[in-house]
Amino acid sequence: MLKMLFHRENILDDDSSKAQAKKLVADGKQYAAEGELYRSLKCFKKAYKLIPSEKIMSRIQRIEVICYYVNVPGLR
Repeated sequence: MLKMLFHRENILDDDSSKAQAKKLVADGKQYAAEGELYRSLKCFKKAYKLIPSEKIMSRIQRIEVICYYVNVPGLR
């Protein structure tokens, strides 16, 4: 019984983390569209900590490359 309770909490935490990550990715996309690359990068990095995935990591890497060449303050 106790084992089932812990398992249920983990499932709820996973759902919560996925929802948070999805929101952060959406926010990151919006910030990127508005040219707010630093904010966008912060959102994607937070999302990656919650739900690591290749897709989120590729977004992080693309923004970092752009920021490197554009010289966005606060990223160097």
